[in-house]
Amino acid sequence: MTRSFVVKKRMLLILLAATIYGVCFAQSQIPKTAEAYFEKGKTFFDGGNYEKAITEFSHAIRLYPNYTNAYFLRGAAYSEKGDYDNAIKDYNQVITLSPGFANAYYYRGIAHGNRGDYDNAIADYSHVIRLSPNNANAYSYRGHAYFTKGDYDNAIVDFSHVIRLFPNNADAYYARGVAYLNKEDFDKVIADFTQVIRLKPNDANALNIRGSMYYNKGDINKALLDWEAALRIDSNHVDARLNIEHIRRERGY
Repeated sequence: MTRSFVVKKRMLLILLAATIYGVCFAQSQIPKTAEAYFEKGKTFFDGGNYEKAITEFSHAIRLYPNYTNAYFLRGAAYSEKGDYDNAIKDYNQVITLSPGFANAYYYRGIAHGNRGDYDNAIADYSHVIRLSPNNANAYSYRGHAYFTKGDYDNAIVDFSHVIRLFPNNADAYYARGVAYLNKEDFDKVIADFTQVIRLKPNDANALNIRGSMYYNKGDINKALLDWEAALRIDSNHVDARLNIEHIRRERGY
């Protein structure tokens, strides 16, 4: 019997090495008035007032047209507003001014992805990886872009890179496991979700999915153990409950 699953999309929660400001860099010969507008823009950005932040960053750029940091943070403000087209334009300008600035490609890739342009997102993440080969976030986001395109093999390669860099990252195992699930490679799904459960013993979703893989392999007892464990963690877990009820109907009790 073929079982279907609803697996919520998870983004890998890998902490960025720097804050949004940490990825900016020093620029010399910036007029003091432009710096003042820039600092005001940062204050508005921190407060979540992205419209005013954009206004202040625009003033800074008008006074100093090569103000890379102002373009970068204005792009971030546009992204926060969901205006990905203008965000991309600003990141383009950052890249024109500073072609080796990896984070501009990274955030432009995110903006492309949010627009559903996964090919350009993948191209940007690939550029980040060329500039910074151990950037786990770039591998993570590129993996999700490949996954969304249905390219599970390349998604698995990228999630494996994340695991190599962060061996105890449960979300990387989860993402790779879901990619294997789409390839119906049940043994590898079980292996990855076993790692998720090792790292997050109270992850009811992981237990439910692993149980479903055991069911697909015909190991009903192990499937039941996982589904029952999922219900102990989350008594309202609908999928685990339905799976157990299905087995009871099959067995006539």
